[in-house]
Amino acid sequence: MNAPAQDNSAFETKWKMAGLGGVNREEWTVYVPKGGVPRTQRQFSLFWYSDFIRRAIRGRGFKNAIELGCGRGTAGLYLNTYDGLDVTLVDLSEDALDLSRRNFAHHGGTGTFVAADVRHLPFPDGAFDVACSIGLLEHFQDYREVMAETLRVLRPGGLMVSLNIPGKRSVQSLNAVYKRLIRPFRTTPPKKDYYRNNDTAEQYAAHAAAAGFVDLTITHVNPFPLFVPVYLPLDSALTYLDRGVARVRRLWREYPLETGPRLAQAHFLVGRKP
Repeated sequence: MNAPAQDNSAFETKWKMAGLGGVNREEWTVYVPKGGVPRTQRQFSLFWYSDFIRRAIRGRGFKNAIELGCGRGTAGLYLNTYDGLDVTLVDLSEDALDLSRRNFAHHGGTGTFVAADVRHLPFPDGAFDVACSIGLLEHFQDYREVMAETLRVLRPGGLMVSLNIPGKRSVQSLNAVYKRLIRPFRTTPPKKDYYRNNDTAEQYAAHAAAAGFVDLTITHVNPFPLFVPVYLPLDSALTYLDRGVARVRRLWREYPLETGPRLAQAHFLVGRKP
């Protein structure tokens, strides 16, 4: 089963731009050290996405994890520094892996970094307790091979925790309105967008079940729009507002990013290897 080709060359540009600064910056790190608070919109989203992963695996005695399509390596860095897991980070892009190494070195993390195709992982069966990804599967037209490989490298009882951000109408549609409003004032052309499939959460879950995962759960998440591109002062102000809204939402829900499917930018799919 071969996944049809899709053009995700925009990712190479994304990782090369990381840390360059300016309104079109791609932050080279979006990790929040212990005791800190998110200062940018991306930090806010990744902090709470990683918090969901940490909650999902808590109390299970897991020792190691693999982050698939790691990019900056943020989820793996949280699992390593907050929870003490041994982590392996996989990405096809050497630029992404260099960025992950820089993140880990800067924040005192330790990890193993591997350049590999997530459809053909260079690890033995049952090598990991946890397999996580943030925004990976939606960039494949056919992600069934990724799910099959994820199942293979998990030990029996291990968990897949996958955040999927398919193309869909959501609160994030507000960013398209924002981009149209600022278009006359931009001095650089808009960046090429990434390919995203438009599968529903239920379709992702059905493919996971077909791959062999059990005890599947879907959680729709993130009613907080991410506005880009923005200069840092506005980014900081928007994040301050997001933190305040999250504090209020925590009065009636433990996880503040959980929401209904209409507003949600994304969903978490959690499954166990039997």
